[in-house]
Amino acid sequence: MPKKATRTLRAIVKQAIKCGPVPKLRDWRSLPTAELTRAERNMRFIERYCLVPEGPLIGRPIVIADFQEAFYYAIYDNKVVTKKATLSIARKNSKTATIACLVLVHVAGPEAKLNSHINSGARSRKQAAEVYNYASKMINLWNLRRCQRTGKRPWRQSHSGDWG
Repeated sequence: MPKKATRTLRAIVKQAIKCGPVPKLRDWRSLPTAELTRAERNMRFIERYCLVPEGPLIGRPIVIADFQEAFYYAIYDNKVVTKKATLSIARKNSKTATIACLVLVHVAGPEAKLNSHINSGARSRKQAAEVYNYASKMINLWNLRRCQRTGKRPWRQSHSGDWG
């Protein structure tokens, strides 16, 4: 995408934020890890380890859109600790993928803590299952990709209870 179009899109994203401070979007992909903010470390984890689990782009790394970047900055790079965040966007705009990536950031990524508890809310059990299934497919794809690179077998539990 040309730089002018990117600037226009970023301006639209900034105007769409209705409450709270408008986050500063910066080119974090070219920065060394030591210079990344909390949100940027999480976004780097998503783009490096999370793969698209379904659709025409299946198996490709996830690329975070500008509105998602703004959402992650608003959650992680603010002076107040965010306890709840609401993402309200139209249908078919990757809400499930965004939330599944957030869950994985807290389960296996930079925000993971031993024996922590992650809540992901939805309006119905079906919607909650979709987020869970999406995150589960991402993990399975990552495992398969890791095995293809190393030549090892995929993780799975045998009948005896051993992992291997």
